[in-house]
Amino acid sequence: MIISELAMHPKIDVYAASLPRYGQPEGAARGWAIAGFPILGSNRGVADGTLSLDKAYVQMSLHWFSPSIPVKTGRPGVIYQCSNVEGAAEQLLKWSKRGPKWHSAVQLCMDAMIDQVKPDVVRRAFLEAAKEEGKLLPP
Repeated sequence: MIISELAMHPKIDVYAASLPRYGQPEGAARGWAIAGFPILGSNRGVADGTLSLDKAYVQMSLHWFSPSIPVKTGRPGVIYQCSNVEGAAEQLLKWSKRGPKWHSAVQLCMDAMIDQVKPDVVRRAFLEAAKEEGKLLPP
C-alpha cells in the first residue's frame, strides 16, 4: 500500500511508533507504523529519523469478498482475480481513467481498510469502476 495515498485519508494517521522494524527482535531500534500497523519496508527507508512517504508496506489483514472479479492487467493475456479490498486498491491505482466510479471505489477501499465499510460494498464499487475503465472480464 502506498503511504501517500493512505496519508490523504482523513481517518488514517501516519505516525512514528516504538515498534521494532520488520525482521528485528523486540526492543530493537525505533520503527514506524500507520494506524497501528507496523511498516514492513520502504523503497527508500528511514534516514535522519524521517520515513520516506513514497512507498512503504504495512502489515494488515486482508478484507475478503466473494465472488472474485476478473479484470485485465497491464500484461497481455494476464487476468487478475480480485477477491479482496487490498487487491482492489492496488489494481485501481494502476488504472489510467480516474472517473467518478474510480474515485468512489478508491475512497471505499480506504474506508474498508479501517473497517468503516464492509468488503462487499467495495466489491460492488470495484465492479462498477472496472466497467468504467473497460477492465472487467466475464466470469
